[in-house]
Amino acid sequence: MSPRIALRDYEELLDFARQELRKSQQQLIQLRNQEAPAAELEELEHEIELLNKAVDRYQLKIKVLQHALRESENQP
Repeated sequence: MSPRIALRDYEELLDFARQELRKSQQQLIQLRNQEAPAAELEELEHEIELLNKAVDRYQLKIKVLQHALRESENQP
């Protein structure tokens, strides 16, 4: 897979993960306002943690791929 295609794929994954993170955060707020059971809140908090980690990983991978692309473009 070319770095450009991989970069595009990771950018799409990042967008999706961010959307899911926002949805989960909004859902958590709603559940807290409704005084949902602690187990339900903990499960959603765990999901948010995983989504945060995914966003971080995708951002890092994108930076690495962008750097690799710049390096390959600068080579004669």
